[in-house]
Order: sequence, then structure tokens, then C-alpha cells
Amino acid sequence: MTQMLTFREEEDIIEKLDELARQKMRSRSDIVRGAVREYVTHKLELIEIQKLAAKRYTEGKLSFDELVNILGYEEAKKVAYYKDIAEDSFAQGLS
Repeated sequence: MTQMLTFREEEDIIEKLDELARQKMRSRSDIVRGAVREYVTHKLELIEIQKLAAKRYTEGKLSFDELVNILGYEEAKKVAYYKDIAEDSFAQGLS
């Protein structure tokens, strides 16, 4: 089942969209649908890669620098912080 999606965009972008649609001999809707599908697929794949990287870091299979290269410094710092908290909590629970 398909649903209608409506959004607003600046006029210059709509003009570029229309030009692209003319060049590709496709409708404006076809171009937007394709772009949204690609964007959503890419973002979901990226999220899965980021989750896997965080998991590998917590397992000691990825260095902090490697994690930074994948997630960026701020996100890597968060992962490292939560890993440290979890390890400290676990260690306190054992003592």
C-alpha cells in the first residue's frame, strides 16, 4: 500500500528537481521517491554499521581511534563512556 507524502521546499530546489526530471524524462514524484528510498536505505545501513562498530569496540575488537573514524569523535566518546560505566558497574557488582 502506498501513502501520499507532502512537503514544502524552496523554489530553487524545486526548479532543480524539475530540471532533473526533464533530463531524466521522469516525473518529479519519481525523482523524489527514488531519492527518499536511497536516503532511507543508506541511513538505515549506516545505523547498522555504527551499532556493529560500537559492539566491536565494547568487545575489544576495535580501538577507540578506529571507532572515531567510523562514528566521529563525539559519538565515539559516548560509546566509550557507556562502556566504562558498564564495566565499572559490573566490577562493583562482583566485589
